[in-house]
Amino acid sequence: MMSERDREKKITNFIVFVYVLTSAIIGALLFYERGFDLSIKLLLLSVFYLVLLLILSRQGYDAFSRISLTFLVPLFTMTISVLAKKFPAAEVQVFNFYNTRTIILAGSILPFLLLRTKEKYLMILAVSIYAVSIFCFDVIHHLFGVGPSDLLNISNTRYFTTARFFDISFIFIIGALLFFKFSYQRVLDNYSLVVDEISTKNNELKKAQKTIQEQSTTLKRKNIELEKAFSQTSIELKNSNEELIKHNNELLQFSNTVSHNMRGPVASLLGLVNLLTQERDQALKNEIIGHIGQSAQALDLIIKDLNKVMDIRHQLFQIKEQVDIKHEVEQIIAGFRDPIEKGNVKLEVNIRQGNIYAVRSYLHSILYNLISNAIKYRDPGRDSRITVSSEVNSGDILIKVADNGIGISLEKHRSKLFGMYKRFHDQTDGKGLGLFLAREQTEAMGGTIEVQSELGKGSTFMVSVPVVDKKLMERQIYYQSDIGTIYYDATRLVFALVWHQNPSSEEYRDIFQRNLEVFRTYPANQWIGDVKHLGLVDKKDRIWFVENVLVEATEVGVKSFAIVKEPDDGKEEDYWNAMKSFCDKQNILFQTFHTMDEALNWDIATK
Repeated sequence: MMSERDREKKITNFIVFVYVLTSAIIGALLFYERGFDLSIKLLLLSVFYLVLLLILSRQGYDAFSRISLTFLVPLFTMTISVLAKKFPAAEVQVFNFYNTRTIILAGSILPFLLLRTKEKYLMILAVSIYAVSIFCFDVIHHLFGVGPSDLLNISNTRYFTTARFFDISFIFIIGALLFFKFSYQRVLDNYSLVVDEISTKNNELKKAQKTIQEQSTTLKRKNIELEKAFSQTSIELKNSNEELIKHNNELLQFSNTVSHNMRGPVASLLGLVNLLTQERDQALKNEIIGHIGQSAQALDLIIKDLNKVMDIRHQLFQIKEQVDIKHEVEQIIAGFRDPIEKGNVKLEVNIRQGNIYAVRSYLHSILYNLISNAIKYRDPGRDSRITVSSEVNSGDILIKVADNGIGISLEKHRSKLFGMYKRFHDQTDGKGLGLFLAREQTEAMGGTIEVQSELGKGSTFMVSVPVVDKKLMERQIYYQSDIGTIYYDATRLVFALVWHQNPSSEEYRDIFQRNLEVFRTYPANQWIGDVKHLGLVDKKDRIWFVENVLVEATEVGVKSFAIVKEPDDGKEEDYWNAMKSFCDKQNILFQTFHTMDEALNWDIATK
């Protein structure tokens, strides 16, 4: 909807344009009749001023243009009339008095077109100027000596009668315009109220529509999220079911295997014990006891194997550390030096990607079993070649162990290749547990193991282990409870113990014993203890910590000890000073900090 100001601006510009066009036509006629006289010059001046008003209106000074135009018509018309008669280019006719009155009478509608009702004082002034110009037209001209009686020889009665026609017309026009103006204003006010009300309702509808659209968008988004969540849940349930079925099958296979493998040693033990109770000959008893020992040893080996499997299944000792694959391979090869030399095995090591964050014991066991099998199942009819390599492949570390040994028939044995206690050749000793452990340990690290093999030509085992984000190695949780958390930073070789609450003496010592287990298993240069929530510890427990835990930590390679605590309040200053003195004697660097980040960024090398 057009605003009141825009409407007034549009009307003003239109009237200016009409006046300019009219002035141009009149100027052309006068120029044709009289030439370039004073009236033409005054007319051009008025056109220039009108154009100026049009420019000002477009520049934003529309109120000035509107008001100026209202007052310009009577004043400028009267001025041109007086000057044109004062300095006539031709004989003045009675028509010259009538046409000026006509222009002023026509312009009397401008105050009602251009001025607002609330601008009543400007409207009164403008109408008054028009009224004076009409009613006192002859008087004003007579004052300048250019009135009708001064220039024309006409009958006063006849001229007066005609002039009064303009006066009556002016009164009629002003009265009609006043009625129209205020009636129109009332209609306009009512219309504005209706428009405002409609606009308010429209805005409310728009807000309601916007709210509905937002709610619709939110509902659609929620539906999409629910569909995704449902789809994800369905996939997870499907995967969980598949995993459950897999584990159930493995458990069934595991229980069958365990019962089958343990049945022999147990039955042998029972039979031997029965014989022992019946036999009286000491020499035979000693022989039976020897057999009992062998059966017990076989049973012990089976139990140890089962413990290995259970440790993997329960995902124990899953802390990852930086492992040098080449170093692990070289250690394994050193252990097989005799069979390698006796069997004339040519072993090539091509490690392109050497360092990896992994569970060291798992990776060592995987490499050991694969290299051991490659040596054990070599083909005696040709020179044996074994290649161990590693490279980056699609974001994973791919480790290959390839040989030209006797190979495996995958068509026959693929489904049970990685089964527990599965053996495929009889010419060598073995329990059939190596490949089973290799698969379990690889999958426990999030990797996969595959094989390419052909009977009589050799085998290639491919172990793919994902490259772990270095940031995930910074806070690996080893142990966690309500009392405290032990985590390992494999990037800095730092172990940290964060206390959550004050422990009992038993809990205090238990968590430090767990910390010592960590030190014995994983390399660490620095140990951090966050004691902000530890509280007061019994003096006996503190002495036990210093004399046992701290000493053993030093023996396994810890070089520095950092304490994270609240700013000193003076309560335990003596204890920390005593701790520092003890660490100095043990050649351990000791420092206190207020935040864990400060402790982690402690540059030991510069101390």
